[in-house]
Amino acid sequence: MVACPGTPGETSARMHDARFDTVDAKVVSGIAPAKLNLFLEVLGRRPDGYHELATVFHEIDLADALTVELIDGVGDDELELTGLPIDGDPRQNLVLRAARAFRQQVAPAPRLRIRLDKRVPPGTGMGAGSADAAFVLSALQRLCAPAASPSRLAAAARQVGADVAFFLQGGTAIGRGRGDEVEPFPPPAKPMAFLVALPPLAIATAAAYAHVDLIAPRRAVSSFVEGMRAGAAGNALRGSFNRLESAAIRVEPALGRLLDQLRGTTQRPWVMTGSGSALFAPLADEADEADAADAVRALLPTPACEWRVARSFERHPGSR
Repeated sequence: MVACPGTPGETSARMHDARFDTVDAKVVSGIAPAKLNLFLEVLGRRPDGYHELATVFHEIDLADALTVELIDGVGDDELELTGLPIDGDPRQNLVLRAARAFRQQVAPAPRLRIRLDKRVPPGTGMGAGSADAAFVLSALQRLCAPAASPSRLAAAARQVGADVAFFLQGGTAIGRGRGDEVEPFPPPAKPMAFLVALPPLAIATAAAYAHVDLIAPRRAVSSFVEGMRAGAAGNALRGSFNRLESAAIRVEPALGRLLDQLRGTTQRPWVMTGSGSALFAPLADEADEADAADAVRALLPTPACEWRVARSFERHPGSR
């Protein structure tokens, strides 16, 4: 019989998680929402080789679907992949690395079968791989270590990747350090909506950081955050900024040409998220969504560049 040490019969009493659709003694299933970087400044290079960041994360309802199941037997964890293709060795997928980090940092866990239906395009800067890893960590906490301290789960998240710490809590948050020092703050009272463009351009994170301008005057995240806290989300998003955007354009000039087209045709403040290549612009309401969609269709009549509408992913009080 599959069991996690010391947790029989506790699953049904645990706190609700807005990401989880199904939770029982052996299985957790649900979604892993992606994110947008509403603001991203690169402050400089750190002694450890990474870059010091000041960013504002915002969780959106574009999401992968996952199931984490405890299974009998010995051997490696199983990973079943469906949906969009993922480059690289499946054994190095972040969900399997998250399971290993959980066992090292938090608590023992039986062998796993993880099903990942990839719906958010990889390599777009929306952090879906990190979101998937955070889902696995949270699922294993539910199944195997409900009393585990947040610091131990955070240590497992940092072992997997810098953005994973944000996805453990989600919502809207300031990220500092490598992006793994996360400070949550209340999102605007009204959920936000965005038009997201997904061009068929692959920009390696390392390449973008290699071209980042570390000499130009830095922008302060505090002004952007104060605008968000004041509740003026639409106006605040006109101050959205990403230092990596110009670096990504140096790597892939076609991204710059697309941004110029989008900004000129739609008259919206399009911004890149993460290290690219996804681009987003705020939407005011449902009528605005339709107008924006028409403008993008006229600009991009072929399926070469995919676009989607994304909204704030709402985590309810009491979820984690």
